[in-house]
Amino acid sequence: AIVRAGKAIYVGSVSDRRFLTDFLESLCLEAGVATQRLPRDVRLRRRGDLTFAFNYGDQPIAAPAPPNARFVLGAQTIAPRDVAVWKAPA
Repeated sequence: AIVRAGKAIYVGSVSDRRFLTDFLESLCLEAGVATQRLPRDVRLRRRGDLTFAFNYGDQPIAAPAPPNARFVLGAQTIAPRDVAVWKAPA
C-alpha cells in the first residue's frame, strides 16, 4: 500500500528493488530532480565541470559519460577498482 497526504508518502509493502527504484525515480521526476541509473558498483561525483566515476566492482565497466565527453583521467572503460574523470561538452 502507498498512501499520500500532502508531501508525506507512506509505503507499506514488501517490495523488490526494481519497484522501489522505479517508484523513487518517479517521485524525483515529479519534483524535477534529474536521476541517472548506474550499475550497482558505480558511484558518480560532480565537482564543478568535472564528473568522477568510481568503479568499486571487480569487472570493467563503460563510463556513464556523454558521447563527446573529454576524459582528463582514465578512459571510456573503467577498470575494476579504478576511476575516470571527464568534462562534459560545453
